[in-house]
Amino acid sequence: MTFYIKTSLILFLFISNICDAQKIKRKYRGNYEGIIKSYKINSGEDYLTVKETPIRILVEKKKLIITIGNIKIEGLPELKNINRNNIELILKRPNDFGTEKIRIYRKNKTLIRKGISPQPDAELFKQKKRG
Repeated sequence: MTFYIKTSLILFLFISNICDAQKIKRKYRGNYEGIIKSYKINSGEDYLTVKETPIRILVEKKKLIITIGNIKIEGLPELKNINRNNIELILKRPNDFGTEKIRIYRKNKTLIRKGISPQPDAELFKQKKRG
């Protein structure tokens, strides 16, 4: 009887540890800032111009916070290693079925956010820590 209790406790701890979010290495973490350039949307009758918008992405140990203008998206990203110096983060947006694809380049400290059509890709630069 105690064997089953111990085994189930160990299994529970093991499974909860596996299900935990993937950790993003320290070299990729930080605050990235940039601008989504102006683009046009076809509204059916004519083209509407969307002005350029500031974008800020905060990459934390297990969390990603994307701020576009005054809209904030937060969540646990899926981590894909491209190679030693680049990673790709995929974040499923909570309110719709879209995904945010972000690639971080360690060497030149930049981040590329893939734009959701017709939005262009945005290049963000890592900000230095203040203090």
